[in-house]
Amino acid sequence: MEKNGFKILLETMYELYEQGMYRVAYGVLHNKEQAEDGVQDSFEKLLKYLPEIDAPIV
Repeated sequence: MEKNGFKILLETMYELYEQGMYRVAYGVLHNKEQAEDGVQDSFEKLLKYLPEIDAPIV
């Protein structure tokens, strides 16, 4: 995937899923900072491993 397409994909995924991921994380952790960190960590993992996926589903 070209670099610009990859950036657009990540931005789109963040816009679509960040709030829902935060709600789930906060519901489990009951701590704002830990929930935010968990969401950030998840997107960092996605940034690391998404290029290895041949055909990501958007």
